Amino acid sequence: MALGMRVVVFHLLISLLLLQLIKGDDDMIIKLKEPKLKKCGIDRIFQFGDSLSDTGNCLRESYCGAQTKTGKLPYGMNFYQNATGRCSDGFIILDYIAMECGLPLLNPSLEENADFSHGVNFAVSGATALSAEYLISRDIAMSFTNSSLSVQMRWMSSYFKSVCSNDCAKYLENSLFLIGEIGGDDVTYGFKQGKPIEEVRRIVPDIVKNIIHSVRTVIGFGATRILVPGNFPSGCFPIILTLYMNDSSTVYDEYHCAEEWNNFTISYNNLLQQSIHELNEEYPNISIIYGDYYNAYYWLLRNAVALGFNKKTLQISCCGIGGEYNYTESRRCGKPGAEKACADPSSYLSWDGSHLTQKAYGWITKWLIDDILPQLNCLKIGDAEQQVLLKLKNPRLMNCRFDKIYQFGDSISDTGNCIRESLCKAQFWCKRPPYGMDFYKHVTGRCSNGMLIIDFIAMECDLPLLNPYKDENAEFRHGVNFAVAGSTAISAEFLAENNIDNIGATNSSLSVQLDWMSSHFHTTCSPNCPEKLNNSLFLVGEIGGNEFNFGFLQDKTIEESRKIVPEVVQTIIHSVKRIIGFGATRIIVPGNFPIGCIPFFLTKFMTNNSTAFDKHHCLKDLNNFVIFYNRYLQQAIDELKNDYPNITLIYGDYYNAFMWLLENAVSLGFDNNSLQKACCGIGGEYNYNGHISCGDPMVPACVDPNTHISWDGIHFTQNAYSWLARWLIDDMLPKLNCQV
Repeated sequence: MALGMRVVVFHLLISLLLLQLIKGDDDMIIKLKEPKLKKCGIDRIFQFGDSLSDTGNCLRESYCGAQTKTGKLPYGMNFYQNATGRCSDGFIILDYIAMECGLPLLNPSLEENADFSHGVNFAVSGATALSAEYLISRDIAMSFTNSSLSVQMRWMSSYFKSVCSNDCAKYLENSLFLIGEIGGDDVTYGFKQGKPIEEVRRIVPDIVKNIIHSVRTVIGFGATRILVPGNFPSGCFPIILTLYMNDSSTVYDEYHCAEEWNNFTISYNNLLQQSIHELNEEYPNISIIYGDYYNAYYWLLRNAVALGFNKKTLQISCCGIGGEYNYTESRRCGKPGAEKACADPSSYLSWDGSHLTQKAYGWITKWLIDDILPQLNCLKIGDAEQQVLLKLKNPRLMNCRFDKIYQFGDSISDTGNCIRESLCKAQFWCKRPPYGMDFYKHVTGRCSNGMLIIDFIAMECDLPLLNPYKDENAEFRHGVNFAVAGSTAISAEFLAENNIDNIGATNSSLSVQLDWMSSHFHTTCSPNCPEKLNNSLFLVGEIGGNEFNFGFLQDKTIEESRKIVPEVVQTIIHSVKRIIGFGATRIIVPGNFPIGCIPFFLTKFMTNNSTAFDKHHCLKDLNNFVIFYNRYLQQAIDELKNDYPNITLIYGDYYNAFMWLLENAVSLGFDNNSLQKACCGIGGEYNYNGHISCGDPMVPACVDPNTHISWDGIHFTQNAYSWLARWLIDDMLPKLNCQV
């Protein structure tokens, strides 16, 4: 087809799609009129996968084509009444992504004489990540095709040798590669053939290994932007709900999705994410992005009614027959008796029990693009649109005119130092997904799903986020973060003298962090540090909590822990004096959180004695201990103020900030049933298990961390930290002597 004719047809296609979507999907129309991905300059797309992405390859394979019903209506009924091999009533995710890039829809690689100038679709319905030989060795039979991921890679290799063999890196420099979703059929075949969940779980590492090998293969050809989707929560799909129907309500979650199946998917996705993270470290100049199909679908399910879907048909197939979910395995969509679809597919999420409707795919694509766009490096680092993603509205601390921030502390504040210490990194769970899942899907060493209090304080000061001191290539013009996860205020030697083992995997105590500060200042501000630090803000803590945590873990009593409080506080105060000696004039010294309210301690000191708890179900003895410690610290700060009347010394009231958050949590959008449950955890009343922690591939994260206060049982979610930071800033701002 001539180029001019193709352009005309493409624009006609967009126009027709807009007309088709005009009924109620105004937001999607705006999205297609102003394609977000167009700014990325993507000129080609290459897709690998299975039936979620196939646009016609299966139809062109003899055996696969004979088995599939996607070459006949009602498949394609909303694709201009044209059944193309897409497993839906119309467009699929890949189609929307192509249109968002301003590109034509991708042709299937097996279509002879097709135009591939804008990319190729190698996906085949029924394809697996593992080879047919491997699956046969595990007594798992493939249903439709032998065109596994490795076969699709060979097709790609052959194609590239014919079009760019001399300089594929140049040819592909503006291309986008989508490797998956694939791997779901390997698992589904096993389950449908009667394999128990533990047996299927054993092939997951090899599935992920093959996907990662394929990523390396495309990188070898010159790929620089690669999207690797995980799997959908298929425990919400009619096929799984029918095959594993159960009369017990306990097997379903609040959305009537099969929990055991979805937990399996979570562990699969976590392993894939972890492998992608490791690959990103190996290829720092390549954008390798996890496509979060799981959370995209749950977002859609939660918001389905508001988006125009029928509440009564959220888990019912549009095209199918029989049973509670309108799905029968032997009479799937397109087979005799199931040749007709529902009257309005746009009111359904599920198209045929295994795949989604065009409208569902449209909304999922919208969520995905919003999620992956910041990670695609489509904008220059200084572009206003990139910066606005992190900026808070009307930052109040701007009036203080801080030009630098210096942070000391532990895991409440660490933004990447622990992961740069060999021993600390080796024992550090926060180095793995799902940590950072809401920080552009990037694991940074922050012990949360996203940002911390120090991040929000930096943004309120209109400053960049602080880089960790151990980052050798970092820029420190606006301050340094010296905090290290697991660190203590007092030394390991003092702890040993009190029969407390330092189990924090680091010896970078507060005095060590101060030595780093001293070294840094000697190279950056000496001999004029007082002048250069005049507009700086120092945060000394929170630190000191780990001493008590380690003691309690080693069965020290509260009375024994009280005995080391004076030494902890004296060490913090000595550190403040040392900082003042360099020229610091405004210093915040936070106290400790009410540890009796967090899942870690609620699990460790679980009791049936109701009198042990306060009205918020927090352990009174532990919180009273923290109150004792905080008062001791406050008194010491007050005495220090008398010694330094010209220095602004402020106590950071983490305790009351947290209690305010807990008391107002529901009105702030947190889930009342999850206030003391870890978002990322497994087992027990508080969803916390000390033997298997968040970051382990077997431990899932909740669907929406914004509804939880606790992230991993010890640390808090980004949403919780943002509210804590807001309360703290309101509390401290009048004391900072800023011109407001």
